[in-house]
Amino acid sequence: SSLKSIDKYMNERKTLCHGDFTVDNILNSNNTHYLIDPIYIRNLYSSWLLDVSKYALSLKLNNQVSNYNKLYEHYDQHTNIIKLLELTQWIRIRKYNDNESKKRTDIEIKKLIEEINETRPESNPKLKIR
Repeated sequence: SSLKSIDKYMNERKTLCHGDFTVDNILNSNNTHYLIDPIYIRNLYSSWLLDVSKYALSLKLNNQVSNYNKLYEHYDQHTNIIKLLELTQWIRIRKYNDNESKKRTDIEIKKLIEEINETRPESNPKLKIR
């Protein structure tokens, strides 16, 4: 299943992970960027891919579509896993949304599922919306 493959992928590729890598946690001073407010939890998944997926979410939430697209162009060889992880971020934040934000979140979730399904091999089951 997709979750088992993510689990295996993440456990085999542990790396440094900020944990809350979003637009709001990057400060710029004199053309130097600083990452602030990291979340470190021992023995939790640690992967730069989680950071990239959360950053992708924050770009979308801040309507920075051009930067969002550039991010995926840059990490082209990891697009499938990043999109799947981004999907989990959208699902995670949905419960905190008001009704209007839930509509947008649901649209983004549906789009990501469609994009993920387009690239999945025929032998893998498609993701479904309930």
